[in-house]
Amino acid sequence: MSLARLARLTAFLTVLVGATHVGARVTTQYRVSEGTLFAQAEQRLAAASVPETPVLLLIGDSGAASPELRANLRAMAKEPALLVLHAGDIGYRGAREYGRFLKAAEALPFPVFAVPGDHDRDGEAGGYQAWDDRFGGRDRVVEKDGLRLVLLDTAGDTVSEASFRFLEEALRRPPPPAPGPRWTVVLTHCPPYRPHPPAPRPLGKGHVIEDPAAARRLLDLLRDARVTLLCAGHIHRFEVGNQYGVTLVVSGGGGKDVQPGADFHYVRITLSDPPKIEPVVTTPGSGRQPLAKLGDRVIAESLRSGDQTTIALAVVTAVLFAFERRRRAGQHG
Repeated sequence: MSLARLARLTAFLTVLVGATHVGARVTTQYRVSEGTLFAQAEQRLAAASVPETPVLLLIGDSGAASPELRANLRAMAKEPALLVLHAGDIGYRGAREYGRFLKAAEALPFPVFAVPGDHDRDGEAGGYQAWDDRFGGRDRVVEKDGLRLVLLDTAGDTVSEASFRFLEEALRRPPPPAPGPRWTVVLTHCPPYRPHPPAPRPLGKGHVIEDPAAARRLLDLLRDARVTLLCAGHIHRFEVGNQYGVTLVVSGGGGKDVQPGADFHYVRITLSDPPKIEPVVTTPGSGRQPLAKLGDRVIAESLRSGDQTTIALAVVTAVLFAFERRRRAGQHG
């Protein structure tokens, strides 16, 4: 029997066994070693040196544990980057997913700043409480050596009045003679519009901020402040737009899933003049088999269940799929 067939059979058995233990889940509390992820990232950035032309990495809609996310993290760790921006949607099936991602973020050689996505806010993840306890960083601003980073909460598919007040204050430049920042980068989850080449979608249409008036107000604020970039996720593909006087970068291929025709990726942003925006594809979206995708989901669920039989089958499934992926990569290498 081939490795591929054996992996499929093991995944099927894992589904059957795991289905009998759906209720047997173990809840684990996770904490970043030094407070929230935002607090740790702020400390790490304060100790870093900002180069003349900084490199930022953008990733979004990653989930917490897929092979595609791991491929992204391995590639990102080799980049000469100053920091990582995560545009949200880490906890698709609850806050129990956060622990593995937080450990991976701590292991990267640069700080990770993240904003919540709609799944982080509205799903099993426990709403903002779970996010605030582990990640922090909602409606916050960080400045370092000419770089102003603004983290804006749009996880509710809009921008609240409180968030607008925060943004107006965060974008306000210091009065002369104090110099303003060289770069202002705003990170959020829901974009104000979808670039959707060859023509952008109307405000409020296409999996974006649902209120057109809020989207327009956001774009006007960012345009008037002459921000360098607006970075977002929510749309599970890579898109770039330059409408309404604001350069928008959308990256939603972090590891959960991608739209047809899109690839799993992160984005390398070089803050040159003008900024250089490069998607880095780590896994072709077409290369992920439906059963392998199911196996990944079952493995994540069974590891949380605590059932020893299910865990053993899940581990075997993971090993077999890993060998099969490596074999296919060798054939195409």
